[in-house]
Amino acid sequence: TYTNTNGCDSVHTLNLTINNSNTGSSSVTVCDSYTWDGVTYNTSGIYTNIYTNTNGCDSIHTLDLTINYSDTSYSNITVCDSIIWNGITYDSSGTYYSNTGSNNNYSMSFDGVNDYIEIPDDNIFDHGQNNFTINSWVKFNSLANDVAIFDHLDNSQSNARLNFRKNNSNQLHLSLKDDNGNYFTSSSVTTITDFDWHFLSVVFDYNNMIAYFYLDGQLINSTISQSSLINGINPEGNVQIGKYGGGASYTNGIINEIQIWDIALSQQEIQQYLNCPPLGNELGLVGYWNFEEGSGNTIFDQTSNGNNGIINGATYDTNVPLQSCNLTT
Repeated sequence: TYTNTNGCDSVHTLNLTINNSNTGSSSVTVCDSYTWDGVTYNTSGIYTNIYTNTNGCDSIHTLDLTINYSDTSYSNITVCDSIIWNGITYDSSGTYYSNTGSNNNYSMSFDGVNDYIEIPDDNIFDHGQNNFTINSWVKFNSLANDVAIFDHLDNSQSNARLNFRKNNSNQLHLSLKDDNGNYFTSSSVTTITDFDWHFLSVVFDYNNMIAYFYLDGQLINSTISQSSLINGINPEGNVQIGKYGGGASYTNGIINEIQIWDIALSQQEIQQYLNCPPLGNELGLVGYWNFEEGSGNTIFDQTSNGNNGIINGATYDTNVPLQSCNLTT
C-alpha cells in the first residue's frame, strides 16, 4: 500500500511467478571414449553442460564419466606344427588377433605422503656383478622431487643398494652400491617435464660400467658421476616401490607396472614390452607386478618366484596407459 498525491491509499498488487533452475546428473562407464552433446571425451572426469529448461531457466547437468581403455597383448611365438591359442588351433604362420577383455585395468596410486609397497627380500633380486633391466610405466603428479620407482635396500642402508628413481632435477637416476659400499651413480641428461604417462627403463651393463636410460622406448643421453664398483650388488633388505630410503620422500604419482630382469634387454625388447606387457614366464624376468588385482592389500608377482608385496596406503586406480599390439606366430 502506497499513498497517492491526494493523500489517499494507492494499492498495488504484484503477481509474481518464480521459475527455478534445475539440476541433474548421470554416471557413465565406457571403453576408450564417449560423445556427449557433440563433444568427444577421452579421459575420465566430471563434466558439466548448461541447458535451458521449459521455464527459461538454467538446467545444469553433471556427467560423472569413467573411461576404461582397451588394450591387447603381444607374443612372438615359434612352434612346431601347430599351436592352440584361446581355444583355436593354428597350423600356419601369420599374424592373428583375438578380441579378448582388457588385461590392463588397474594401476597403483601413491599420495606422496606415506604410501608405498614393500616386497620381502629374495636372492633372486641380487644381481651380483651381472647386468639387469628395470621397466616401469609411471605418471607423475608432481615434479622437482625425488620419486623412487624401485628401491632395494640393505638392512643397514649403508652397504649394497639398487635404486632407480626420478631425482629432484627430474632426471632418470640410477644409484648403486656394491657389498662393500662402493658407488655407481648415473643420471639422464633428458628431463621429464610433464604429467603424462611415460615408460621408464634403465639397463645396467656391469662389465662396462654404463647405465642406459630409455624414455618411452627411446635411448636418451646420460652422464656418470661416480663409478667405483668392485664387488657384487646384493642388498639384504626389502624392496620398496614408491618410497625412497627410510622415508626421505614418497612418490606422488601413479605406477602401472614394475618389471625386473636379470639380463640387459635390447632397445627392441624394451619397445616390445612398452606396448605389450610380459606374461611372466619370459627368460630373465625375475619380478613382475602389474597391479591387476584391483582390490585387497597384496600385489602378486606374476613370475613363478612368488615375491608378493604388501600395500601400505597406496590405492588402485583405473587411470592406465594405452597399450596395443598383436600376436605373431
